[in-house]
Amino acid sequence: MRKVIIITTVFLLAIVVLITILSFSNSYYFFKSITSEKSKYPSTYFIEPSSLFVACYTKDDCMKVKGTACPPSKGGAETCINKNYMQEYLSNIEILSGKEWEVNCPNIDSSTNKICLCINNVCKLVSE
Repeated sequence: MRKVIIITTVFLLAIVVLITILSFSNSYYFFKSITSEKSKYPSTYFIEPSSLFVACYTKDDCMKVKGTACPPSKGGAETCINKNYMQEYLSNIEILSGKEWEVNCPNIDSSTNKICLCINNVCKLVSE
């Protein structure tokens, strides 16, 4: 009787592991399909930073970065984020729109003289 319980437990555990692997595999392919080349945003599409990326306490927490795959000097947009999340935000842009050297940019300078300030604990792009 004890052997039957052990064999049944091992069998059920194997099924749970197999279902977990299959669900992860399907999630991976679903994620890969929504981030594939054909479903990426255009190179000048503004990627809105999440609320975590723009949270701040002082203006020193904020920095101006590109908000699109194209830099502002080549037709992209500018935005302000918390400097601690710069790499994560720029990686998010690359996933959603592509890397700067892989996309076609309109080569129109859309840079501004705006600066980043921390207003109500949110990094904001404002005129000087």
